Formats: sequence, structure tokens, C-alpha cells
Amino acid sequence: MIEIKSRYSNDVLFTSEAETVKEALEAAVKLGTDLTWADLTGADLAGANLVGAKLSEADLEGANLFGANLMNANLFLANLRWASLEKAYLKEADLAEANMEGVNLEGAYLRSADLTEANMEGANLSNADLMYANLIETNLRKANLSDAYLWGANLIRTNLDEADLGGANLSRAYLYQVGLEDANMTKANLSEARIIKSYFFVTNLDDANMERVELIRTSFAEASLKRACLFGSNLVGVDLYKANLDGADLEGVRLVEVNLGEAND
Repeated sequence: MIEIKSRYSNDVLFTSEAETVKEALEAAVKLGTDLTWADLTGADLAGANLVGAKLSEADLEGANLFGANLMNANLFLANLRWASLEKAYLKEADLAEANMEGVNLEGAYLRSADLTEANMEGANLSNADLMYANLIETNLRKANLSDAYLWGANLIRTNLDEADLGGANLSRAYLYQVGLEDANMTKANLSEARIIKSYFFVTNLDDANMERVELIRTSFAEASLKRACLFGSNLVGVDLYKANLDGADLEGVRLVEVNLGEAND
């Protein structure tokens, strides 16, 4: 017999004759059981079908959720520290305020997921699909987002300092007051993105595609934009102090109140 208990007490949330925690959890989810506060630390849930699971504030630290289906799952305030969600399906999942420090989401599908105020410091999101995801006040410091797909994503006051976004696709994304200090964005695609009051201090944007980007009151002080393509972009109140623009394509760029002091072009 498997018992799923509360992380805060010894209260039993669900009982099953299943042989594994995975089977018991799937049964609970199928019945629509409220699993708020469930203690699932270290559980092997690889490939589990958890569509619409009610797991707010659940403890899944170190759990194995490789390839699990968590579409529309409620993981609000859940603890997912160091959990494995590689190739998991999390479309429209609620991960707001979840603790996801060091989580492995490589190749995960997170389209339209809500990651508002989630702590994802040091998380692995390499090759993850974050199209239309909400990343409002999300902490992604030192996260790996290399080759991630963030087309149309919503980034507001997101912390991406020291993050790796090499080859990431942020085309048509919205960035407002985003911190990207010392981040790696080599060969990133920012075409047609709208970037306002964001901070790219010492950021590496070599070979980045920034065609037709709208840049307003944003700082690229001491950033490297070598061979970056800014064709047709609109720069208003942008700080390019000491930026390296060697080989950058500036054809058709509109410059209004731009600081080019000591920039290298």
C-alpha cells in the first residue's frame, strides 16, 4: 500500500493499492485529488501522466520527472529543487513562485507556462521550449538557456545575470527591466524583440541577430556586439558606452539620443 502524505504533517492525502509511488500518484491525479503539500521528495515519477495535477506547495525536491506529462498542472509554490524534468511536458503549467533552483529542464516543453517569481537560479533549460512563457520577476541567474526557444516570451524584471543564452531564440520577445549583466548571448536571435529599460552590461552579443529590434532606454555599456546584425533597428536613449561594435551591421538603424562614448566600431 502506498500513502501520499503531507509534507507538513503526517496526514494522509491519498492511499492506493498501487505498487509504486508513480502509479499511486497517477491514480490520485486521475481522480482529481487535491495533493496540496504532498511529500514526493526523491520520488521516481519518470514518464508519469500528471495532466492537471493539483500539486501546489508540494515537495518534489530531487524527484525524477523525466518525460512526465504535467500539462496544466498546478505547481504553485512547489519545491522542485534539483528535480529532473528533462523532456517533461509542462504546457500551460502553473509554476509561479516555485523553488526550481538547479532543476534540470533540458528539452522540456514549457509553452505558455507561468514562471512568475519562480527561483530558477542555476537551472538547466538548454533546448527548452518557452514560447509565450511568462517570466515575470523570475530568477534565472546563472541558468543555462543555450539554444532555448523563447519566441514571444514575456520577460519583466527577469534576472538573467551571468546566464548562458548562446544560440537562444528570443524573437518577438518582450523584455522590460531585464538584467543580463555578464550574460552570454552569442548567436542569440533577438529579431523584432521589444526591449525597454534593460541592462546588458558586459554582455556578450557577438554574432547576435538583432534585426528590427526596438531598444528603448537600454544599456549596452561595455557589451560586445561584434558582428551583430542590427539592421533596421530603432534605438532610443540607448547607452553604448565602450561597447564593441566591430563588424556590426548598422544599416538602416535609427539612433535617437544614443550614447556612443568610446564605443569601438
